[in-house]
Amino acid sequence: MYFLYGFCRDIFGFWLVIFCFHSFCLLKLFVQLVHKSGINALYRFIADQWINVLVNQARIGIIGGNTPLFLPV
Repeated sequence: MYFLYGFCRDIFGFWLVIFCFHSFCLLKLFVQLVHKSGINALYRFIADQWINVLVNQARIGIIGGNTPLFLPV
């Protein structure tokens, strides 16, 4: 039981570090975008990222249940 707890804690910590690093990189990109191109470019970038997330989730079958909406590439 203790091994399982340690394993889950390590995996969670690993993904937490990756998530924080990814969030930091996106935040840095947001600041650069707003500084260079204005707020409209930021909205367009957020929309593009959201569409990419939806497409990737649908491709691996998270949204569509067991049947993916797109064939895996």
